[in-house]
This record gives sequence, structure tokens and C-alpha cells, in this order.
Amino acid sequence: MNTQEQARYTQFFFIILTDCLRSINESLRGQAKLILSGRKEEVIDRLANFTVSLIASNKRSSVAAIVAIVNNKASRRFSRSATVKVPIQEPVTATSQNYDEAQFKCNSFFEPVSRITNIQLAPASYERMSKFFHFTLSNEHYKLLATPNGSDDQPVYQIRFFCSKLNNASSVKDMLIEFPSACEIRMNGNVIGGASLRGIKNRPGTVNPPDLTVMTKKQSFNNVELVYYNTDSPYIAGIYIVRRIPIPALINTMKERRIPKEMTLKKLQEKQEEDDIVLESETLSMKCPLAFVRIVTPIRSIHCNHLQCFDANTFLVMNEQTPTWSCPVCYKKIDSCDDLVLDGYFLEILNDTPSHIDSVKVETDGQITLINESSSPGDESDAEEEESKNKEETVVELLDDDDNNNSIPNNKNLLKRSREDDNSILTNDDIQPQQNYLKKQRQDVIDLTLSSDDEDESER
Repeated sequence: MNTQEQARYTQFFFIILTDCLRSINESLRGQAKLILSGRKEEVIDRLANFTVSLIASNKRSSVAAIVAIVNNKASRRFSRSATVKVPIQEPVTATSQNYDEAQFKCNSFFEPVSRITNIQLAPASYERMSKFFHFTLSNEHYKLLATPNGSDDQPVYQIRFFCSKLNNASSVKDMLIEFPSACEIRMNGNVIGGASLRGIKNRPGTVNPPDLTVMTKKQSFNNVELVYYNTDSPYIAGIYIVRRIPIPALINTMKERRIPKEMTLKKLQEKQEEDDIVLESETLSMKCPLAFVRIVTPIRSIHCNHLQCFDANTFLVMNEQTPTWSCPVCYKKIDSCDDLVLDGYFLEILNDTPSHIDSVKVETDGQITLINESSSPGDESDAEEEESKNKEETVVELLDDDDNNNSIPNNKNLLKRSREDDNSILTNDDIQPQQNYLKKQRQDVIDLTLSSDDEDESER
């Protein structure tokens, strides 16, 4: 389509814009609802993008309906000879076949069993767009979904929505799961918000295909709508029945791919014999770097060069929620679960290490040294007792006058007084044995047993 033709079509759409949009919404009810408000240029682009998406999806009947509406509305303003014929571009057959043959890259937690809808193209658009998927479960599908739960009390088969960015139309193999940045999925009156459809920014494949099983009508028609906007890239999407693989089954598979101790020690020996590499002792933690708890099943990638392992169950649980699939030690990418193996050497160290030991040192010859980073409970109690002995005690004496009780309390024989006369004062002989104590703290002792008359007599 040349520039002159584009100008003619734009002028034509501008004249009959409102009537066309209203008629299209009524005629194609259920496929899309074009918004009539907005600037004229925006509404024109909205109609043009919608028409292009129908052409790309090979929906000839819908395109023909739009053409009929346009021609019908145009005849009211122009003569019949001026009726505009909108050319329909034939879709590329090879591209359509590639969509049907598209293969989404799944993680290790499930594998596709059957595709129950066509693969559809969601073209790039900055306006609000919708793609519709319809399906009814067959008897075979229903039997799969009715399979009893697995060992982890979770369904064995699920219905999931797959979507991926179409970066290259000629290559639709191993496509990573990715959704438009602003989108949501609607199914049978339920909505899956965009927050659960977004992975890590600029990292395709870090989001799981959403599970539609609980929203599916098992014996009637199902309607799924992908609503999106503000995207400059096209996407393709489809719905599959998948078989879920539980985490215990994955761990058992890793145990079958066990690396023996001898192989690890041989690898250490080979590194030591290389002239360009100077090996030092390596410290291994018995705690998983992901959850900081003691490792139960030590695994690592076959592509990693370090001895440090991480716990299989913790790693799989975290990646089942957010599939990052990278080594938590060296952050090297892990392509699949097949790259993870059980390390027999680390497992032996783990079994021979007491539970209160968190780290060990591995020498270049493979010899193990335990690292005791914390003191035992007995040592801690002895240290506290020794510290308490070294503390200086302070003794405070309170001298009271309680009515007729004029005696001064006797505490550890610190102070003594004569009991012959209640009105007598402390003598030097009584205080002399405690001079060493009184040197540390000067005290003035006042005899409160004397009356005011006695004080006058003594002054005389």
C-alpha cells in the first residue's frame, strides 16, 4: 500500500469513523469493543490496528464484515462509484504454520501433553487489545484431569496458559514464557491479574504459565480472553494440558545422577597438578546458601567448578515459585534440571560432620578439618561463672532507728557494738577490725540513739 492510498483510506475512515466503530462493535460482539472516545487520530489508529490484527489472525469472515460495514457507511456520503474497497492481504502460509508448530520452553516442573486451542498471534499495540481462546474439554481430557492426586497431594494434570514474545517469526522453537508488561487473563468470570504474570524485568522465562484448572468448566464451553495494551512487540499464546512433575520425583532423579566421591577427588588432584593453578584450601558450609539451614540433599550443577553445594528441596521449591534457574553459589545459568546432580563427596562430609559444626575446611589433598565457630554450652557456663567471680561486690549497710529498738544490725560482723548500754556509741575497738573495709569507702557513723539532753550534757 503506497502513501497516496494510505491517505485516501485515512480520509475515508475519518469521515465515517463514528458510524463504522458503532456498527463494528454491534456486528463483532464478543471479539472486541472499540472505544469511540478520544482524539480522532487515536480512534483511527485503534480501528486500523484492530483490522490488522484480524488479518494477521486469518479471520477472513470478521475482516469481510468490516469491509461490508465500511462500504455500507461510505455509500451514504459518496456515490456508489466511489465506494472504497479495502484490500485484504493474504497471510503468509509459512508463518501460520510456524505458529501452529510453536514450542514453548517449559521448566522441569511440568511438560505439555495436549494443546487444546490454536496458537494465536497478539499483534503489537499501544491501545487496549483482546485475544480470545475457546475450548471444550473432550472425554480424554476430562479423564486426564480426573486422575487422582500425586504423592504430594497435588493434581497430576493441569490446564495452563502459555505465552511468549515473538522476536523472530521464523524461529518459534524453545520459546521462553513471557507476557506483555500490561495484561491480564479473564476466564469464565475470573481474572488473573498482571502482577502474577510478570517475571523478573528483562529476564524472559522467569514466570510460570498460569494455572487455569480450577477456573475451567469441565463439561461445557470455556472462554479465555487475553487483554493487553502498551506493547511494541507481538506475542503468541495458546492453552495446553500439562503433566506436573512433583519435587520428590525430581530429587529422586538427581540422586540417580550421583557424582561419586572418587571422581571429585580425582578432579581436585588434576587441578593441583596443573602448573598455572595454585590451589588453596576451600571452606565448605554445611548450610544451604538459599535458606541458611543445614543441607539435606547436596546438589550442584555439572557445569560448576566449586565444591560448595546447596539443598535440592530448597532450590526446587524456590524455582517452582519463581523460575530463575541459576546457581546460588556462582550464579551460573542452569539450563535444565538435568544439569543438577547429587555430590557424593559432599554428602559423605555432611554425614561425618556433627550437627553443631557449620563449616569444614577441605585441603588440596582432600583432607577435612572441622571448623568450630562457636563454643560449647559447658564452656560458656564456665566463662560466665569466672566472670561473676571477678566482679567486685559492693556491700551497703543501712542503720535504722526503729522506735525503741536502738540496736544496729549485725551483718557478717562488719560492725559490732556493745549491748551493755543502748545509749552508748560505737567504740574504736569495735570499728578497728574493719579499717581495711572502711578505707575503700569513707563513712560517717552517726549515733541516732542519743537524745537531745544527752548531747547537751556531753558538750558540757
